[in-house]
Amino acid sequence: MKRSIRACPWVFADTRQARISATRYLAGCRSSRFGIQFALATLMVFGTVGFSHGQAETAFAMVEPAFVVIVHADNPATSVDKDRLSKMFLKKIKRWQDSEAGVEAFDQLELSEVREAFTHSVHGKSVSAIKSYWQRMIFSGRDVPPEELESDLDVIEAVAEDEGGVGYVSSDAALSEGVKTILVTEK
Repeated sequence: MKRSIRACPWVFADTRQARISATRYLAGCRSSRFGIQFALATLMVFGTVGFSHGQAETAFAMVEPAFVVIVHADNPATSVDKDRLSKMFLKKIKRWQDSEAGVEAFDQLELSEVREAFTHSVHGKSVSAIKSYWQRMIFSGRDVPPEELESDLDVIEAVAEDEGGVGYVSSDAALSEGVKTILVTEK
């Protein structure tokens, strides 16, 4: 029996909304092995049963990150691995690998969807866990967190003004000439 799209529990107006919801769902299930397996199985059913054959690409596109990492246009970097990027945002790495420029990371607001997606994907932790890390760093007098900016546009402007700047924006954000995207790799 062929199931229609209405039989699917998740119906989205667009791919971006689907990616954000899937990311949130998976993030909520990280605490248990069963939860992750259940989430992945649900996504597989969502992608294959909930859509007609022509819409399968849209369903699987939702597992792509809902963000892109941007750097200053003059930065020679073309890619960065997740571990190194995480350490840059945790201020454990202070300089770019192929440049003399110091790393200046720019975060988005704590409650933004793009920050949630970035934090889960790059750090492998929740936003609250990273906030807790920064509270410990501040309390011990070791460091302060990256500057939090209100929007994609604010992050783009800040990165464009700082040669060592790195930030992340929604994957559908319009980028200016002063920044470029870099690929985030597993290793």
